[in-house]
Amino acid sequence: QGRDAELFAAGPGSVRRRYRDGRDVTAEAEVMRWLHSEGYPVPELYDAQGPDLIMTLVEGPTMAESLLSEQIEPAAAGEMLADLHNRLHALAHPEARATQCLVHLDLHPLNVLIAASGPVVIDWSNSRLGDPRLDVSMTMVILAQAATVLPPELAGIDPAYLRATLAPLLSAFSQAAAHDPAPALDQAAELRRRDPHLSTAERSGLDAAMTWASTLL
Repeated sequence: QGRDAELFAAGPGSVRRRYRDGRDVTAEAEVMRWLHSEGYPVPELYDAQGPDLIMTLVEGPTMAESLLSEQIEPAAAGEMLADLHNRLHALAHPEARATQCLVHLDLHPLNVLIAASGPVVIDWSNSRLGDPRLDVSMTMVILAQAATVLPPELAGIDPAYLRATLAPLLSAFSQAAAHDPAPALDQAAELRRRDPHLSTAERSGLDAAMTWASTLL
């Protein structure tokens, strides 16, 4: 379940992801199929029609759940996120210009499932060709924002505990990422500010999140 989609069982070993706004999933499906063909860890896609994606069911907790249950150390999670970025940005997309690659733009612990075979990245709705530095910066901004204003998905979590968890995660992430997030932080913040799914509190806390994120670079 996410802010813009919901999940349904779709038969043995598969799941249906349906967008609430009825958007067409053709572009996202093409991205997922290409990534799967390149060996990048995404769910295998079985079908895509209208607002529905039918894909393999990935068994395992999200990275966020693993962090909060202390099954994974924050620094290790940060390094894992950086590795997922690095592997994605190293792929040679046939339509990318020289300075471009495929970017996710929403790669954070709620969009990473920890399967027995390793991490699997989900929710490619924001993906496009772009600057890898922006992709890394978006992860920094999203997580710094979560540490500043508790998101609805993490309701009930102690904010101080979450901040203490995310600080070493983001430090490890920024050090292990192949691309420096600093030059694109302002662009990432503006892109995040325009997200229609943000709450008023999340949007108003973005400047404080940016200030905190800058101290971790």
